[in-house]
Amino acid sequence: MYFEPERPLVLYLRLSMLKCVGHGTRVGTRCSILIGLIFCVGVKILILLTVPKYLNTPMPVAAEMITERSLIGRLSRKKWCVGYRVFAAVRRLETVKELEELGVESVYLDVTDPSSIAAARDEVAARTSGKLNVLVNNAGQGSPRPATDLEIETTVKGIFDVNVFGVMRVVQTFVNLLVSAAGDGEEATIVNIGSIAPIVPLVFGSAYNASKAALHAYADCLRMELRPYGIHVLTAMTGGVRSSIVRRTASDIPQNSLYRPIYDSWLKRIGLSQSTPMDTATYAKGLVDEVVRGSKKPWFWRGHFAWRAWFLNTFLWKGFTDYFMMKRFGLVKLENMMNEQRKLKSKQKQT
Repeated sequence: MYFEPERPLVLYLRLSMLKCVGHGTRVGTRCSILIGLIFCVGVKILILLTVPKYLNTPMPVAAEMITERSLIGRLSRKKWCVGYRVFAAVRRLETVKELEELGVESVYLDVTDPSSIAAARDEVAARTSGKLNVLVNNAGQGSPRPATDLEIETTVKGIFDVNVFGVMRVVQTFVNLLVSAAGDGEEATIVNIGSIAPIVPLVFGSAYNASKAALHAYADCLRMELRPYGIHVLTAMTGGVRSSIVRRTASDIPQNSLYRPIYDSWLKRIGLSQSTPMDTATYAKGLVDEVVRGSKKPWFWRGHFAWRAWFLNTFLWKGFTDYFMMKRFGLVKLENMMNEQRKLKSKQKQT
């Protein structure tokens, strides 16, 4: 389901203006503002009464890389891509045989290696007469660690190299194939797998969140820049989806970490994405349906907690969401501990 966050309130303000216009411009404007404020306050009071129970439900880190086996395999088995010739870009050659048995063609591609991207482009172009209708950028990685414990020169740069620069490299290299398809009057769509993580935002995921926020901003500009050429850019705002992300990216925090006092809360956080995830097949079918029917929506919300993330981001102020995120993951507890320590030190100095 797709939402336009600002539209409901704007529409309501416009309707209230029409209702008050008979009383004169100044009175009408004041009436419109008053009704709009009452509406906003009413909505937020309703949220205050209902949101806490949702915040106590499991929340995802979000889906990062949906593997070739889980995504492409399910698409082929369910025949959702009838009429499409599907290519899977793989880094691990051991997956090729399984994909070929499902009727999926494979090409080797490493999003961090420009030469392998160019070689994959040439191979696809040779098989498709120089055209490509749909490009899905779904490679991704993360590191659920506190911001102060991140290894910036290795881990953080690696995350951005895959999640942001990798997408940029692939788009630049493959875009002419999509331009050729659109030029012949065919469908041409780029799908970037984004995340709700920077929308909420989820703590202990600053590097991943930042990379996905950068991807969202890049895709928003790309959508406008490629529109004259008939290419649509869709960002999938992805919630929790079943994957192996925790097994692939989880690592312990240092013994001297500032967050050792709430180590149990951190452990709870890193496993959260796979607590109640959406089934991969359900996610994949929704995304494929969105593309196949020719939707021109800029953002597509899918996955566990996705629509709730939109709701929280649209109607709640940051201080409210910050508090509930901090409380859920032990940061309020840590804050209270630190406050007590500071008070104790202050008393000791006075004596």
